[in-house]
Amino acid sequence: MFQKKQLKNVSRGGGYKLGDGRHFKAVNLLDPGVELKKLFNGMIFDLIIASECMYYFKNKERRDLLTQFMDVIEPHGIFYVSMPTYDFPLYRGYKDVEKDSDGMVEIKESGSISEKLSVNLPRSRNEMISMFEPFKMIDLLVTDEPRFSDHPEREYHMIAKK
Repeated sequence: MFQKKQLKNVSRGGGYKLGDGRHFKAVNLLDPGVELKKLFNGMIFDLIIASECMYYFKNKERRDLLTQFMDVIEPHGIFYVSMPTYDFPLYRGYKDVEKDSDGMVEIKESGSISEKLSVNLPRSRNEMISMFEPFKMIDLLVTDEPRFSDHPEREYHMIAKK
């Protein structure tokens, strides 16, 4: 997490420059032609972490990303992914709403006026596991901590391997 004053806009080449001179660039992994292998100059990783972000992707988008993850992770690499469930306060009223053909459910009370929010949440442990194939589950932790309300807010935390 960086404070705004630590970031300086970089005009050439896009991206941002940190106050200490390091650069980073925001990239939409779904843009045509964007490949993780090229983006990271052929680097291979031991660990990929996708913390509470994969539920914003449609089924095909998620599968495409997982294919790219498989291309840039070591043969015995670890993949960690966490996702909220329909027990999260914002999503509770949508537990029984049918997913569309892309696997998404529109959340009308997102708190945003200009942006439509749709999510692709697992309805069960088995669905969570199948959503992230071809990775093979090592362990799946279910947490039921009341963080934002007095009610439990179930989340799935999966550790998987290539």
